[in-house]
Amino acid sequence: MNSDSFSQETHEQAAAFDHIAEQYEVVFGLNKNHMAAVSWLLERLPPNSHILDIGSGTGVPTARLLFDAGHKVTGIDISSEMVRIAKYNVPTATFLQADAANVTFPPASFYAITAFFSLLMLRRDCIESTLQKLKTMLQPPSYFILSMVEGDFDYKKIPFLSQSLHVSAYPRDVIARQLENLSFTIFDSHAVQFQANEHTPTETQLFFFCQYQK
Repeated sequence: MNSDSFSQETHEQAAAFDHIAEQYEVVFGLNKNHMAAVSWLLERLPPNSHILDIGSGTGVPTARLLFDAGHKVTGIDISSEMVRIAKYNVPTATFLQADAANVTFPPASFYAITAFFSLLMLRRDCIESTLQKLKTMLQPPSYFILSMVEGDFDYKKIPFLSQSLHVSAYPRDVIARQLENLSFTIFDSHAVQFQANEHTPTETQLFFFCQYQK
């Protein structure tokens, strides 16, 4: 898996993350709601579970928390710089430069999948097909945590740290319906307000805690 198969849009998104990789962890690495979501998962995982982290970033906090708890972690990210930093931060986990929309793993490869603020980097139609594909990689009964930013737009250009990115968003009830249509049971969901710094607007972050039982 590498960037050779990336679309032009994905290359542009990856380049933006390459530029902000060093500062990303400072801003987002200690998001208490993100860390609480990983803790929720850790309470339910059997020993030595294999987890796929979509949009693994710098490996902090998700991969590090999971690995420190004794689990096997595979992380994917479109940014080569993010992957480089993640390999340094969590050297015993596996990190690959790959696009969630095109990544392939055998069916039932993972006991859990996490996607913290990563699928929103795709167009809406691609988000929906990616969710369908990710479901096939889960070994039921298994878990899926999805976090998104609430809104109602498709691949909108926004300022992000020192770069510009394209993101997509849904109202929370639309995401819930999509997950339920894919046979995910939503154990819990909540919305929180988050502000990266005093110069950025507050956003509503959505967290969905799901199980897939087939």
